[in-house]
Amino acid sequence: MATLEEILAAERPHILRRWLDVVLALHAPETARFLEDERDPFANPVGEIMRQATVVLYDRLCQPTTSAACPPLEQLMRLRAVHESTPSRAVEFLLALKRKDIDWNEYTRLSQLLTQTSAIAAQVTSSAAVKHADKRLPDIQVFGTTANYPQLFNVDLAAGRYFLDAEARSAQALVVIGWDVKDELFPHVDPIGREITVDGRPARVIGVAAQQGRTLGQNQDNRLYAPIQVHRQWFGSRESLDLLLRAAPSDDHLAEAVRVARLIMKCRLD
Repeated sequence: MATLEEILAAERPHILRRWLDVVLALHAPETARFLEDERDPFANPVGEIMRQATVVLYDRLCQPTTSAACPPLEQLMRLRAVHESTPSRAVEFLLALKRKDIDWNEYTRLSQLLTQTSAIAAQVTSSAAVKHADKRLPDIQVFGTTANYPQLFNVDLAAGRYFLDAEARSAQALVVIGWDVKDELFPHVDPIGREITVDGRPARVIGVAAQQGRTLGQNQDNRLYAPIQVHRQWFGSRESLDLLLRAAPSDDHLAEAVRVARLIMKCRLD
């Protein structure tokens, strides 16, 4: 039987990859992609520090004494503190590193148990090339969501509709495209009912999101929304889901809903 040290050594590449993904996921999608893809340490010093610090942190945590883990841990905390406005956000990555992944079954279970919430939705994000005819957009944010996502995020539509719950659960390849995607792929025609491809996979446009502009420097219009089950078919089902809660009957109950959700996740049966 393998020792703990042997298991940690064998799983080191996988764990380090997972840790980096978790830390990057706390940033906006566009920022996370830059931090991961740009390997020049001079052009991307923040990403380089993240990669080096997570490696050193893991190796030192595997040592008999964990006090040596303090310097790389402090380095990551300082890096987060520079970009975040509160101490709680600066140490958020520590909780994320130990957070359990949420799969579709877990979301279904929570949606049945969380009676304090009036709505619970799930999302997962990726990026892909989107194409129509001879026009191609190389890096579009693809949001896989449940059908009730617009209720929680107030996704206003300029045309068409969002997909229904039955359509989402049956994994129909339907998409709602952002304003910039519509402008680039369909500058002079109505996109509703037309087909696009997402990384080569066909999908039918059923809606166009209203123009949102930029939020905190991030473009909100270069994206599309697809049923979460379709997203899982396109990109795989290994990514952890993000849960979105809306408390009932008012936002005063949100803290209690979050507390109950955390308790359920902590006590869940694996």
